[in-house]
Amino acid sequence: MEFIMKKNVCFYIFLTLILFLTVKSGYSDGLLESLPVFKNFKSGRVSSYDRTGLNHDFLSDITTGTVTLADIEGPGAITHIWVTIASREKYHLRKLVLRMYWDGETSPSVESPIGDFFGLGHGRYYHYQSKPISIGTQNGMNCFWFMPFEKSARVTLTNEGDLPIKCFYYYIDYRTYDKGDAGVLERMANMGKFHAQYNQEMPTYISKDYQILTAVGRGHYVGCNLSVELNQPGWWGEGDDKIYVDGDTSPTLNGTGSEDYFCGAWGYGDPFYSLYFGCPLRGKGSPGALWNVYRYHLEDPIPFTRSINVTIEALHGGAKTDPGNNYSSVAYWYQSEPHAPFAPLPPVNERLPRGRGETILEVAGAIEAEDLPLLSKTKDDICKTQDMTSFADLWSKDKQLWFIGEKAGDNFILGFDIAEKGEYYVVGYFTKANDYGCFDVYLDGKRINKFTLDGYNKRVINSREIKLGRAWLSKGRHRLKFVLTGKNESSKGFMIGMDCLVFVKVEKEDKTLIVDNRDVASYFTTEGDWNVGSGGEDYADNVHWARKGDGSAKAFWRPEFPQSGKYAVYIWYGADPVNDHASNAPFIIKHRYGAASFTVNLKTDFGKWNQLGAFYFKKGYSGYVMTDNNANGNVLADAVKFVREGK
Repeated sequence: MEFIMKKNVCFYIFLTLILFLTVKSGYSDGLLESLPVFKNFKSGRVSSYDRTGLNHDFLSDITTGTVTLADIEGPGAITHIWVTIASREKYHLRKLVLRMYWDGETSPSVESPIGDFFGLGHGRYYHYQSKPISIGTQNGMNCFWFMPFEKSARVTLTNEGDLPIKCFYYYIDYRTYDKGDAGVLERMANMGKFHAQYNQEMPTYISKDYQILTAVGRGHYVGCNLSVELNQPGWWGEGDDKIYVDGDTSPTLNGTGSEDYFCGAWGYGDPFYSLYFGCPLRGKGSPGALWNVYRYHLEDPIPFTRSINVTIEALHGGAKTDPGNNYSSVAYWYQSEPHAPFAPLPPVNERLPRGRGETILEVAGAIEAEDLPLLSKTKDDICKTQDMTSFADLWSKDKQLWFIGEKAGDNFILGFDIAEKGEYYVVGYFTKANDYGCFDVYLDGKRINKFTLDGYNKRVINSREIKLGRAWLSKGRHRLKFVLTGKNESSKGFMIGMDCLVFVKVEKEDKTLIVDNRDVASYFTTEGDWNVGSGGEDYADNVHWARKGDGSAKAFWRPEFPQSGKYAVYIWYGADPVNDHASNAPFIIKHRYGAASFTVNLKTDFGKWNQLGAFYFKKGYSGYVMTDNNANGNVLADAVKFVREGK
């Protein structure tokens, strides 16, 4: 017992010593271990609350110009900023500029479009969580950077858009210290001031590394977020990060690739986020695609005593041609004052996304679902138009028809008109999300989709083109009925989201059938574990892929042959940017007289149609092409083309 008591006494002495050193040194990570320590500051908040006591808790009608959000007397520190915005101004996240000034300075220490400051690139909203910055649902922007000041802190907002901001809600939480506490003042004198600066190059050039940060003085770099808009097809992330400290003429720190610096690998998979790094906005490999990545050096800040220069090579797909892609970024760092004045912020029109994919999804011949007459719906269900501009993907006209069901069997019916009788492919564009259900589609009372559509996806996306089937349509009014059949076991709800419809007339002389991996409701199915992504030169900018395995991951292309005959069969697969595709991918063609097997090297002849042979098929769903993952590398399931020979 005496031994145990001595052991406990030693433990408590050790714990007390740790707490004493924590307080004495001024060190605290702000998490659970420091919570028991008594605090020597006073908490404060500046917010947009209604001073009259009503519920008008926001700034309204912020017209062109600057407003002061906070003017705080020090010594103290800003510890948290929360903002949410309601605005009809497109790209208001790029058109509103946030600035912060410490201790009476006239040149801001923080200057950035408000969205980019919170890690939201391209003027778009998306959700992610990191330690210093988090975006909560629904579009609540949070910042937890620690921002100390000795005399004063001033935070301003400038509207450079064309429209007034309807509602601007905000909190700025801070702490203040006793001006007479010499220990506090001494510690604060040894702290760097928080800085954040926006930069962009649209486009970048191979001959010039992209500049994330240039700073002069003493301090430490604590990270950045980088937004990339593709002008060139393929993988953008081959550029090495290069950081020059205190005038070094060669990189003090030299990395191996952009996705490596941002702590991912192999071109990234699905979007992801974590405490210190992430890729919350993951585009594709085609021009107009939008990406955002971040890396915060919270555990590994990079100090400098005289200067720092943070750069990254702007390579695209390993190509050496100019111009490159569009880069924009915000760097975060602490340093002594005064700091070197920032370069002028680019004019507002130059900050907006440039490429083909930056506004809405352009769909030729689209009939907007939200514009179609709603003929009926099940009782108590909701069917309404939803604005989709706050989501990271794109929708035709930025809207969808949103059906909120409650259970299997719930349904709604839309009417549409056909101007010219004939046979048509019926194509739909749908929304997929983590609370969407499974459903079938009936055209004039007859089910048109061969396979039930599953609306589930981890994040909110547009499915893009889904071929529901083909049907003979007379001139005049027709009915489409959407019926919930249940939900994916991972889904949280029974919603259906419909962007638009396209009716493509079948031309009799057209002998070509193309089945893409997007045709998940009609002609393309999978078994086992498959991923969806893009690697460059994919057919329709999208591909299913599976890691090498035992053959349990299978993909099938099953067209509906309009007539019996002999068809040449071609396959399409995309580029191999990281050299992990199989050189022996198996393909099987099931035809009228049996089956034919092929082994395909997916490392070569990509980005084009490759013929496997010509085979006889009967009219209807009489055959298929199949691949599986029993191979020596990743296998791809992209597109298959069938071309009928003869008359």
